[in-house]
Amino acid sequence: MTRNLHLRTGLLLAAAAWAMAAFGSAAAQEPYVTQEGFSVESRIPASSARLTVPLSPPYRAFASGPSLLIVNDNLPAGPVVGTLTQAGTILDMDYAQGRLYLATGKTGLVIVDVSVPASPAIVSRFPVTDALRVAVHESGEAAYLTGGTSVLRVLNVEDPSRPKQADVKDFTNAAFTDSLVSGNTLLVAGGAKGIFVYSIADPKNPKRVARVTHFAAVHSLAIRDRLVAALDSDLGVVLVDFSTWNAPKILGSLPEAVGAVGAAFMEGGDALLAVAEGVQGTRVVDVTNPQAPVSRAVAAGPVPALNVSASGAGGAVLACGEAGLWAMDLGDPDHPSFSPLLVGDYPKGALAALGNRAYVAVNSKIQTWNFSVPSSPSLESEVSVPSPAVDLTVAGGLLLASCQDAGVLLFSLNDPAAPSLLGSFAFEGSAGQVAVAGARMAVAAGAKGAFLVDITDPAHPVQIGEWTTETGFIAGVALGDEDLLWAAQSDGGTWALDVSDPQNPEKVGGPISYDMNQGRLYLRGAYLFQPTLEGSINLTDVTDPTKPEKLAYIDSNASFSLSFSGDRMLVCDGSAGLREMDLSDPEAAVPSAYFETPGFSYAGAILDNGAVVVSAQEGGLWALSSTSCQGATLYLPCDGAHLSAFNPPVFTWRPTAGAKYVVKLSVSPDFPDNHKTYTAHPGGSELEVSGWIPSAAALEWIRKKGQGGRTLYWQVVTTVNKVKTKSEVRTFTAG
Repeated sequence: MTRNLHLRTGLLLAAAAWAMAAFGSAAAQEPYVTQEGFSVESRIPASSARLTVPLSPPYRAFASGPSLLIVNDNLPAGPVVGTLTQAGTILDMDYAQGRLYLATGKTGLVIVDVSVPASPAIVSRFPVTDALRVAVHESGEAAYLTGGTSVLRVLNVEDPSRPKQADVKDFTNAAFTDSLVSGNTLLVAGGAKGIFVYSIADPKNPKRVARVTHFAAVHSLAIRDRLVAALDSDLGVVLVDFSTWNAPKILGSLPEAVGAVGAAFMEGGDALLAVAEGVQGTRVVDVTNPQAPVSRAVAAGPVPALNVSASGAGGAVLACGEAGLWAMDLGDPDHPSFSPLLVGDYPKGALAALGNRAYVAVNSKIQTWNFSVPSSPSLESEVSVPSPAVDLTVAGGLLLASCQDAGVLLFSLNDPAAPSLLGSFAFEGSAGQVAVAGARMAVAAGAKGAFLVDITDPAHPVQIGEWTTETGFIAGVALGDEDLLWAAQSDGGTWALDVSDPQNPEKVGGPISYDMNQGRLYLRGAYLFQPTLEGSINLTDVTDPTKPEKLAYIDSNASFSLSFSGDRMLVCDGSAGLREMDLSDPEAAVPSAYFETPGFSYAGAILDNGAVVVSAQEGGLWALSSTSCQGATLYLPCDGAHLSAFNPPVFTWRPTAGAKYVVKLSVSPDFPDNHKTYTAHPGGSELEVSGWIPSAAALEWIRKKGQGGRTLYWQVVTTVNKVKTKSEVRTFTAG
């Protein structure tokens, strides 16, 4: 898409104003984020600049992770006029007829009304799992979604409150990524299959009129008049003449620009193309003669250069992720100059807690945040690490940081507010999950296996053993005690190892094998928990390590990491959010709270004061308080909850010994026995567990019956010894 933007340095103040508004905002609820059993106390943002688009002058929009900022470019100070935070990371956006269309990856397309800039409001969402790029017809009648697959989705958005799929274009082996609209023509980058040209005289019914097949891996497009710059991972920048839409001509190319990730033609008289090349910076290309383009400047400016837009002043604006937003002055194309517009920050990643403090990995630093007052967190200290930490563990007065190829760093927590480096354990390979028992540390080292380390003297850790595999890699480790190691092999199951002689680990019994990808390991008493990328959490009784007993799959969406406190378990589900589960009976774990974490739910922890802290990468760092809505029988959803359009809801209730259950949904609190009521009994039988995730048919019923914000009702009927008992009735809305 071509996007024009004129920014002023006053936007630096916009960034500061937004950060101050977002930081420590006590008990401010997020209206577009599902919160059941949780209340937001504060948020520490991670402002990663991805892109920006102009709205009706003088307003424009910025995308920063899952947050949207509306600014007034004419105000001399503090020009932020409106903000909105929703669940998904904003990967792309386009504007038409007073509305912004946000492509948010796994959380679909989000349509936002920005006709009143001070009050951006979500109008609707369209649930897909691969919303990578979006382009919108100038009339606002249709939107075009691509996701890196062979499918181009055409959406009817004439009624923006009820988007619906109007058409699907599928071309075998194409990889549809970027698209742009020029008048009544739609251009779509299709990878090895080239550029697809569609007439959109009827916006909801594109007709292909041409395809340019010259390409190897075209992924992004920019246009000025009828000259298109196509970015190809193998061919570099290729210039195409579209003077006649159905008869395009290849003119010239710049092969050395194979690292290009985005481009934009400059406005004004000079024929210049600015090309964002990631960690290589920005290239300025003279296209006066498009048959022989010439680089005027290379490797210029801040990095990583992720996106570039033309500005009305003849320059450009660069979105540089954690480096922020920058203006590029092209008064001298051979020596462009740069000035900051929006201060950036790094995503919030690995996390561990001690007391009411959270230690958080933020790129090459570990920060210490004090959440004694969850609504007003304070940054107490930060220490540098040689590589970003992917795992943090607190044990025995130590903070252990797994820093990938830099190994494991050991910090003293004698002063919990200021961790101090004691020593490190380095090895050839990459450090992953760490486990500690007594003076022994185990390290998951991927293809290098698992290492055993004596940390009696944490300033001088000593390797005392290792266990390697012939295939796969070690994804997770846990220590039952100093002499029992559990190791998760990616393709061979989870093994118990006797390491009483650490130089000669011996397998104890056979592997624990599940039909799912092996992940990290968490040992809690006699139970071994293992989240999987496919979603479920494997639960195994390891009372007897020689005969581990597989007990259950705990339903989840895309489990990434777990953390525990007493009978509470936090499940970080990646883009599906944060779930808390009641482990009073681990074999019948019940979801007790849910937070649709904006961004990617990476790691969480429960503090001594009961607050929950969750890191969400580009979504920042959130502090939550528990607001249980457990009723006499029903747990979740809370009464009056608004259910997410993207993440399947989980209905849970109080378990009863020997019981079977039926869930009823209805448009009436009387639950009439007709089409107005949906009865959930999978396979024709009653449920035997106190939880239900709606099937595709049930979700469709909820979607149809809940249109327009209609109130729906739910109830559980419990049967014990043929005696039926009805629960209380709760309401919810969906969409």
